[in-house]
Amino acid sequence: MTYRERVPCGSITPGDDGREVCLAGWVDALRNHGEVLFIHLRDRSGMVQAVFSPECAPPDVCRAAASLRNEFCVALRGKVRKRAAGTENPNLDTGLIEVMAADLTILSASCALPFPISEKTMVAGAGGKAADAVAEDIRLQYRYLDLRRPTMQEYIARRHRIVKTVRDFLDQRGFLEIE
Repeated sequence: MTYRERVPCGSITPGDDGREVCLAGWVDALRNHGEVLFIHLRDRSGMVQAVFSPECAPPDVCRAAASLRNEFCVALRGKVRKRAAGTENPNLDTGLIEVMAADLTILSASCALPFPISEKTMVAGAGGKAADAVAEDIRLQYRYLDLRRPTMQEYIARRHRIVKTVRDFLDQRGFLEIE
């Protein structure tokens, strides 16, 4: 997979049903149902559910998927399909679809984390304030992990848009930013 082939996780819609996609991101949550493994794959655009099943993936891919843990960085290739009625996830923007994985590359494994990154959107109706309960000094010590949380990424994006608006406003009035 090359970077140009990569599709943002949060951009996949039911209109992509049947399309083959390449995704990359962090394993946010996983559920192992014996032969079938479900993961939530997260990148900065959002999250999507990927399914590893013997029907769609070769045995070596299923074995590699079984070794996944939270925050592993992975790339995968698979086909988008609409979820069966009753299995949709209203907590995800991409909750109407899933990706049936056919290939998997583990880009980087993750050690045990000092606090949870996931905001637990895998479970319907589950709130996600676990990271807020972590001591601030721990969050600051592991800032690079804390910034992976979707809430923190929303704050960064909002700050970017505010600063950009101010700069655009001043630029339109002839001001120069000097550093």
